[in-house]
Amino acid sequence: MRQAAAGSDTRAEQARRRLAVLSNRGREFAAAVAEGSSNGETGARLHVSVRNGQGSPPAH
Repeated sequence: MRQAAAGSDTRAEQARRRLAVLSNRGREFAAAVAEGSSNGETGARLHVSVRNGQGSPPAH
């Protein structure tokens, strides 16, 4: 449910802000997830083995 208060963020604005803090690589992974790609599809698309993609994301 959207807030009626002036200046409140829309969901799209919140999503843009959250994506802005990701690296380009992080955005590539987020896009693959949003498109519903499987682990195998994402790995092939981004040249990462499925095994490597199962760990925690690297700290930046």
